[in-house]
Amino acid sequence: MRIDLKALAEKTRQTPPDLANGVLYDLCKEHPGHDDVQAVYAKILLIGRSHAAAIERRSEKADKSKVPNDEFYERVVVPAIRRSRIDRWIEEAAAAPGINPDSLPVVLLVHARVTRLFKDISGRNKRSLASKYLHFHLPGHFFFYDARAVQALGFMKDTIGKRLVVTPNAKYDTEYERLVRKCLKLQDEALKLGIAPLTPRHLDNVLLRVHAEEMRSRSRQKR
Repeated sequence: MRIDLKALAEKTRQTPPDLANGVLYDLCKEHPGHDDVQAVYAKILLIGRSHAAAIERRSEKADKSKVPNDEFYERVVVPAIRRSRIDRWIEEAAAAPGINPDSLPVVLLVHARVTRLFKDISGRNKRSLASKYLHFHLPGHFFFYDARAVQALGFMKDTIGKRLVVTPNAKYDTEYERLVRKCLKLQDEALKLGIAPLTPRHLDNVLLRVHAEEMRSRSRQKR
């Protein structure tokens, strides 16, 4: 799919969800740690539910206790996050200068750790939730992972090149690494076109627009 990246970047500098996302950024900025029960509860609940990645979507195997969703947060999710070393992991990522090839190892490692933490809690792979949760704590370090972003990057082969081969590393989540490397390539392409640096948030807006336009185009073709 050939796109006018410069025009698309301009169209997506401001989007309807920006205010809602701003609330989440402010929440994580005002409550960055994971000691306070109410703050942890608010962050994991609001980020997960508002971005279609709620942690209560769990496997039957992990749900032996049959704890209801809201009680699941209070009795299972929040205590597990507070017991974890998530604050130290986030500090490690924060020490890196944003997301770039040099900082990639620590960013991928921290994402993998949080993904495993959320999987231990829910019994399901939560790479999407991990990416979004970390993003709102460190907006310049983590790209969003979800199905629409993956598909949109696939639609943009003419812009960022063909399928990217990533050698699996047991320390990282391979699917997330593949997305991150493609996003870095897209950032590079934008700079070559003289576009102001695409932040992870702005880049996600671009991918959502690409996905929506491609889906509309395919729908029209089927009529």
